[in-house]
Amino acid sequence: MAKRRKRVSKKRKQVRRRFLLAFLAAIIASSAYLVLRKKETSVAHYIVLTKEGSVPLYQDLGHQTSYKLERGTPLIVEKEVRSLNRNYLGVRYDMDGIISHGYVYASDVLRYQFDASFETSLAAFPDSYRQPIRYLHALYPSWTYSLIKTQLDFNQAALSYTNKALIPASHPELVRSQNVVEGKNWHYASVDTVRYYLDPRLHLNGGQALMFEKLSYNPQEDLRVAKEILSDTNMKGIDESTHKSYAEIFVDVAKKYNISLSNILSRAIQEAGGTSPTLSKGAQGVSVNGKTYYNIFNIGANTGYQDGIAYAIKMNWDNREKAIDGGVAYLASHYTQNKQDSLYLQRFDLYSRHLGTHSYMTNILAPVDEVKHILKGYLKTNTLSIKRNLEIPIFLNMPTQVRYPLRGQHLQNINTNLQKNKPLSTLSLSYKQDVDLEDGMGQPHIQLTDGSYQLEEDIDYHISYMHQHQRGQASFVITGMNGYCGTIRKNYMIH
Repeated sequence: MAKRRKRVSKKRKQVRRRFLLAFLAAIIASSAYLVLRKKETSVAHYIVLTKEGSVPLYQDLGHQTSYKLERGTPLIVEKEVRSLNRNYLGVRYDMDGIISHGYVYASDVLRYQFDASFETSLAAFPDSYRQPIRYLHALYPSWTYSLIKTQLDFNQAALSYTNKALIPASHPELVRSQNVVEGKNWHYASVDTVRYYLDPRLHLNGGQALMFEKLSYNPQEDLRVAKEILSDTNMKGIDESTHKSYAEIFVDVAKKYNISLSNILSRAIQEAGGTSPTLSKGAQGVSVNGKTYYNIFNIGANTGYQDGIAYAIKMNWDNREKAIDGGVAYLASHYTQNKQDSLYLQRFDLYSRHLGTHSYMTNILAPVDEVKHILKGYLKTNTLSIKRNLEIPIFLNMPTQVRYPLRGQHLQNINTNLQKNKPLSTLSLSYKQDVDLEDGMGQPHIQLTDGSYQLEEDIDYHISYMHQHQRGQASFVITGMNGYCGTIRKNYMIH
């Protein structure tokens, strides 16, 4: 019997060995196939931006995903790759000062082109704001940008909000302490968390910049848009009490109170279908003494839906049209018509005499969460690229860099950062002051160096030439990009 067991065990070992050898052979053959079918071409480096959200960034062409990239993430292309009938780009990216490399599908990105005519629109903005806005302009050319000068010290403002900013327990890296201060799982946010979400520059990307959009009514958003946004919600049909579609109700009140249609729709959806089931009851309706009351936007629901329903009873919101009209009227009079006409300003009441006393939401993540619904609605209705105006605040004494708390532990969705903001005037510039018209089309050979690093054109800077096609005096202007800022203008002679 023992001999038989030994023979069986020996056979099993042989089978396992054969399986392992076959498995290794398959891996080697697959790798060889990839190598043989791969064609790499080195190119002059250029910048691309991810066109969508959650774009996969691969460590290698074996499709091992390392990160998911946010919408509008800038990447530097170093090579173009053709492998297995697919086009890839070999890219490098900067994650908090660490340079890494990877691959993206060529179809997932848009090549960035510097727009010299847009620079006048950036003249009022500090240097640290300009490159992110340039990227937004490349993605959405119809958007416009204006500046809010707050005259507030950045660090003092952050400290003012620390006792008025809450964070759910599901984000332990962002809380100040483990003490619950509201409900069952709400904590005070740490000062580093407040600094991160307060800094406008960190939200000037394709996924979050809409938190700065002015929330006045946009006539390009119509009934079709409302129907599309509501199509997969519990308000996609008809309000039985008025026999009007919910889409019609929302359009009417948006026009009536001069407020963004997409914003009130996304806010209603957020309140009705958010992560907190207790709040969603107010939006869905609660019966009190045989009568149902609604609070679509959970107005007054400071500590739970009961407060919101009490407010609805006080206002006699006994059908959804009344709740929608009354809720939007409240939002307009208290916020959008009161210098808080963006998601950012409704969270950070920068115009209040006492900061934090007139915030629409205490959850510091609210603008980031709500803007996802707005973005989804714009994508669904194909209206993301229409004309929109973004108002962006600046503070006094803004820090050079603010990072996500414990960021290295949270890299599932990243937005790379190419910013150093070093003035061009501090660099070494060399160029020919006399050139021949036939030599390089009248353009001098320019070199910019930062220590031992030689800057790359259209990566670190952009050059615009004047009068380079005729003999006589000509000039060029160098504009800093990404890690470099400022401008340099020089004259030269063409013979």
